[in-house]
Amino acid sequence: MEKTFINKCTLRGVISAVTTKKTAAGRTVANIALMTRHNTYSNYDGHVTSTEESWHKVAAWEGPGIATFDKLAPGGWIEATGRYRTREFTRKDGTAGRVQELLAEQLRIITE
Repeated sequence: MEKTFINKCTLRGVISAVTTKKTAAGRTVANIALMTRHNTYSNYDGHVTSTEESWHKVAAWEGPGIATFDKLAPGGWIEATGRYRTREFTRKDGTAGRVQELLAEQLRIITE
């Protein structure tokens, strides 16, 4: 059996912020701040004993499988599936920056 690498992640959570921009080539990208939550439950009575909130960056390029950006709004729920990556960039002041983000291959608005 051949060994293969897998980098696939699905996040489902609440949008806190959305910014969109158009590149010089005319492509549109949405940068989404997404909050997910994980609850830990008591083995004794099943009640929630602790809650951990995590914040994620999601980058979604307009195209097939990606929800219409104008329908994304803070407070809305989405499910994003894609690959996690670390991207390095140079800020306007010349300093180096690094961001970890989910590069969405599918982006779905949750309405249920």
